[in-house]
Amino acid sequence: MKRYNMILFIYIIFFIFWLALFISQKHTLTPKSENFYWFSIYYKKRVWFVDKNAKIYNVLPEDDLNSSFFVTGLDIDEENGTVSASLISLIPKDIPDIVFEINLKEKYISTVNSSVIYLTNIEDIENCINILKTIGQYLDSGKRFIFKSGKLYSI
Repeated sequence: MKRYNMILFIYIIFFIFWLALFISQKHTLTPKSENFYWFSIYYKKRVWFVDKNAKIYNVLPEDDLNSSFFVTGLDIDEENGTVSASLISLIPKDIPDIVFEINLKEKYISTVNSSVIYLTNIEDIENCINILKTIGQYLDSGKRFIFKSGKLYSI
């Protein structure tokens, strides 16, 4: 009988440890990474977070500006919680950390070191982003550049 009590005691101890481990883990619904955060929009004094399906999933006040980069020049459909599809196809899915803002209406990209790259053709934005992935950290602070025919020229 003592042996059964000892085995029962060990099983109860293991069950308590397993239960404590199970309860301590946070069980939250995490969205799939491919459909999660894409970019932020500063619109109507708020920061709007957009996922990779061009749907708005979070809105924060303007003093909470800890997102990675902003896209301006887009129209927002507040009723449906989506971003207008006219210019959304031009935004690359993978944006380097050097990019601070992409303005689609005025055709420029600003970097975190205050450099501004003007685009002659808005369809060249993906090529410009690819170039910024490699040389973005070497751009002079506060300088202005123009991206034309696949090349970056200093103004």
